[in-house]
Amino acid sequence: LTDFPALFCRAKYDYTAQDASALSFVTGDIIEVLTQQPSGWWDGLLGEERGWFPSNYVIVISEEE
Repeated sequence: LTDFPALFCRAKYDYTAQDASALSFVTGDIIEVLTQQPSGWWDGLLGEERGWFPSNYVIVISEEE
């Protein structure tokens, strides 16, 4: 089993969840990406909160950042 390195992204804009399955965040938040869907919606973890968010609101960052 391959151990994939964790993928993190930084919010470029504020995003307010439209429903309970979505993740709200503000510019500058660091989100751990759990799943990437071809639709452009990603499943992410921000603190204790988990939910879907639009990938065009974030930029993927390296682990060093």
